[in-house]
Amino acid sequence: MKRISAILSLVTLFACTNQTSSVTEAQAPPASKGIQIQEVEEVAKPASPNVVNQAPPMDAIKGKPLPPGHPPIGSPHGSQAVQPMQMKSDGNELPLPETGNASVAELQRGLSHLQQESNKAVFERAFRLVFTTDRTKRGYDEAKGLLDSVLQSEPNHAASYRTLGYVAVNQGFNQELAIKNYQKAVELEPNYAEAHYALAFMHAVGDKAAGAAHFKKAMELGATDDRGIGPQFYPDLVGHPSATPDATP
Repeated sequence: MKRISAILSLVTLFACTNQTSSVTEAQAPPASKGIQIQEVEEVAKPASPNVVNQAPPMDAIKGKPLPPGHPPIGSPHGSQAVQPMQMKSDGNELPLPETGNASVAELQRGLSHLQQESNKAVFERAFRLVFTTDRTKRGYDEAKGLLDSVLQSEPNHAASYRTLGYVAVNQGFNQELAIKNYQKAVELEPNYAEAHYALAFMHAVGDKAAGAAHFKKAMELGATDDRGIGPQFYPDLVGHPSATPDATP
């Protein structure tokens, strides 16, 4: 019973890329797989990610379903609801928020770690296709091909693995592959705050000890808890000076 609710909470929180500035703008995994939490009377067997993914995304603030592919809005936890954050976009054709997870700031760091100039434009397009706040312009298949090409010539590019992790989440909520890619990102770049946060999200149901370690590290490195996983999954770490999220998304 508790595990079922935890799994449903985890999927509802996903919205990635992370950025929800209105009912038509957001991020996160399967952002498109969020659902309204309901009390479960009886469970014959543990729920699987496949079962969770069949539910429609919800606008928890208005209590209405959203179009397929849209990330969940808010959180169905009453007074603890996470309200959509207002974000300043960079104004690009494939817009990103200026700060926070999956932002222009993260993109610029990723670009700075590339050695070949020819890879920079390729990586930027892939990153924007995956994380743009205009979800109608997201293209995970194209992005995956672009990222694979970057890694062929620069196999130690952490930001490409971090981005591929998010692709895996949005293409069938492939948890195993997502964790593998996020883990590779932090192995290559130990202070990659957004990748640590992504791992904290993926481990919120399962390896809670690992998830807590990544959540603490992410907060210490300045990541923002824009999905509110701290209070729901790692409450012991919330309130610690290093685990207090910034006001920005």
